[in-house]
Amino acid sequence: MLKFFKTNKYIYQFYLSNAIYEDIFKIYKNCSINEIKSFFIQQNNYLKKGKIKIQQINRYLFYISIYTYNVEDIEKIQNYIYNHHELFPPWIVFPNLMQGTPRWNQGYEEDYNKNYWIPMFLSFDQRQKDKYLLKFNCPKEWKIWLEDNYEKL
Repeated sequence: MLKFFKTNKYIYQFYLSNAIYEDIFKIYKNCSINEIKSFFIQQNNYLKKGKIKIQQINRYLFYISIYTYNVEDIEKIQNYIYNHHELFPPWIVFPNLMQGTPRWNQGYEEDYNKNYWIPMFLSFDQRQKDKYLLKFNCPKEWKIWLEDNYEKL
């Protein structure tokens, strides 16, 4: 028997946001790979477990890949993520990392900070930045670094 496979596979990849992490934790009292899969399947009933791949980098950082053959599914996920886009700051996600340390420009640290967190932070107005820094108890070293490097970000 011949089977024909769809060849137009779409993928959307992102880091789990703080808001979604908190929502998952409220429902399941935990946030791990299984809870994240269950959450996305419940929130987006068109997804199946086999279409979600999750890599846990540390306690707060999960890299998620969602695969589908339907571009509308990807658009729905993108909109959902966009509406829940606040990420954990680097001092929470990588507590032993500071800009300039050897791992700053390598691997997940570089990708998360340069491609996701910094653009998100820069999109905030000053009131939002102040609220965000207060919410996540920004360490003095990070406040100084952000002030000194704001123009370079």
